[in-house]
Amino acid sequence: MSKFDSGDFEGYFAVNAEKYTKEEAIEIFEAETDGKIGDSKGYFAIENAYARHRAGVTEDNEPRVCWWLEYQKHKRSCPVWEFRRITE
Repeated sequence: MSKFDSGDFEGYFAVNAEKYTKEEAIEIFEAETDGKIGDSKGYFAIENAYARHRAGVTEDNEPRVCWWLEYQKHKRSCPVWEFRRITE
């Protein structure tokens, strides 16, 4: 089982799908974010994704070792419920 629990990924929010059901993930999302990502409320899509702790490069071209949200399963990936805003 992964050490990842939940977290904000610059415009997205993810909750560990191995530990929590979809309903529990929605409750965590609402409690942690007040039902919004960034400064905006709206409607959210819930999708399957993966979180993986690895080295990478940010959008600002800065190297960073952290959790990354990905859409392909790799070794040591953690399945997550991904929340992303679809409207305001």
